[in-house]
Amino acid sequence: MGISLSWLLHESGLKGLRLLTAPPLQPRAITGVNILDNPETLQWIKPGELVLTTGYIFRNDPSLQTHILEDLNRAGCAALCFKTKRFFAEIPAPMVETAQALDLPIVELPLHYSLSDVSQAVSRKLYADQFQQLAHEQMLYNALFNAYFQGRPVNEILHILAEYLKRTVCILSGLRKIPWYAPFEEGNTLTDAPLPLLPQKVTAVPGPANAPYRSGTLTLLGQTFSAAMLPLSNPQYTLCILGDAPETLPWDTIAHVLKIIDFTRSHAVLRHPELTNYFDSFFQYLLHPDTFSEASSIQVLEYYGLPHNPRGTVAVFSVQSTEPQSLWPHVQSLLDTLGVPKAGCFAAYNETLLCLCFLKPTGEALKAVLDALFAALSQTVPGLSAGVGRLSAVPLPQSFREASFALSLTKRPDGAAFVLFEDHLADWLVFQLPQPQREDLLSMTVKPLLDFDRKHHTNLTETLAAYFDSGLNASLAAAKLYIHRNTFLKRMEKIRTLTHVSTGDSDRLLSLALGLRIYRGLPRE
Repeated sequence: MGISLSWLLHESGLKGLRLLTAPPLQPRAITGVNILDNPETLQWIKPGELVLTTGYIFRNDPSLQTHILEDLNRAGCAALCFKTKRFFAEIPAPMVETAQALDLPIVELPLHYSLSDVSQAVSRKLYADQFQQLAHEQMLYNALFNAYFQGRPVNEILHILAEYLKRTVCILSGLRKIPWYAPFEEGNTLTDAPLPLLPQKVTAVPGPANAPYRSGTLTLLGQTFSAAMLPLSNPQYTLCILGDAPETLPWDTIAHVLKIIDFTRSHAVLRHPELTNYFDSFFQYLLHPDTFSEASSIQVLEYYGLPHNPRGTVAVFSVQSTEPQSLWPHVQSLLDTLGVPKAGCFAAYNETLLCLCFLKPTGEALKAVLDALFAALSQTVPGLSAGVGRLSAVPLPQSFREASFALSLTKRPDGAAFVLFEDHLADWLVFQLPQPQREDLLSMTVKPLLDFDRKHHTNLTETLAAYFDSGLNASLAAAKLYIHRNTFLKRMEKIRTLTHVSTGDSDRLLSLALGLRIYRGLPRE
């Protein structure tokens, strides 16, 4: 995805930009922005980047001026945007001649613009186009998935795909018949043709190197169509997309759609009447992995583009007053800024949660990413809370369970808005206990304090909690409760009397701490 040089010159809102070379024979899409302020920057230029410069680094070196243009061209630079009247009164004629020979556009930037003005204009447009494409793609997936779960026929699935691609699509069987097709345009030769269609001729050859499709032709009703062909999971069936220039099609999206077509064609066993969201099958897998056979697990994971046994760390985000789905574009932009590759994070959402599955980073590197992500989101998203599974790679359903538990701790009266599972292993331990054992442990530990507080309107239980939260430091606990240290010590003496626990008895103190965690997890009046 990129924007054109013509957009930069005529539609970006930047006035006075001048193209000093003839328009390139083969325009290069602008896919990003870079600044050339050091010769070493050249090794970091990526194909499609618009390179901005004041010319300072080569102002006194005509030879370097030529070599830099050659290096930029080799790197696939989309164009060089040159700010004049700072170090150059005008762009040297030899540079313009060299750029023209290389078919590399040079754009003169007026003095009153800073390089950041250009960078911001291009970045805003790229992000806007990217978000629009994501929204368009998500609408496609939702429409296809809803059609699948509503039991719609294959032809309806193909019609949705045809409208998205603006091309006619069909499925060719191993018997050289077309049992399903969807013409894109009204009046198309195929519009009223009865099924199955019987091609007079079919040809197929390998596509270009590394292309996911085979190139071919279909002769139907006396007319020959170019086609890109992709086999379904059953090689007896082939999806055919008619039309020229198949290399321009969104093949990652099409590969995803193939999974839905496979589901629909083979009447997969994954259909649940209650599922209405594109990611519902994934959440079903996270919540109930034991109900999926090995084959159905693989089918679900392949559909979402995940490995057969995905491992990683799951983070779940919840918001009070907005849909988690609306967070995703902002989160994706932040992840890009934080250097998390798209392949390293899988995102899913439903009506209540945004779920991020980090498949690569672990440990402190992942914690730093999550800290920065939550801090940035919290500034603009009120009522945000998050729970994170252990910071090491485990099966995703296990990490999702841990992250969901961590998220539940944010709902406690004393809960933080951002909770790491590994910081609350004691809570997890008592959570794992059956309810009768929890009640028994509560009765043997802090129940005498609860009963005394209820009868005498005191707050000994909270005093003990503050003591543990302060690392068994009386002064810190007193400050936390806004009371004098002597008052705190008197309360602790009463607590020791009621619980028969000495501050030097580590085993009994641990039991009290577990009892407090059970109490904190109970519904509060």
